[in-house]
Amino acid sequence: MFIIVRTINGAKEILKDSNSLFAKTFNEFSAAQALVQKLNQHTNSPVQWSVERK
Repeated sequence: MFIIVRTINGAKEILKDSNSLFAKTFNEFSAAQALVQKLNQHTNSPVQWSVERK
């Protein structure tokens, strides 16, 4: 299983499912990586999202 994360000021932030307190998880790396690419393209933040094994 894979999750999407980023680190801001030393604190790890995990992407959550919409309207949920639970982390969005993926069974396949390729699905998670596709979402990471979309997120990073549409953010103005210098901090990038990445895929991590859960």
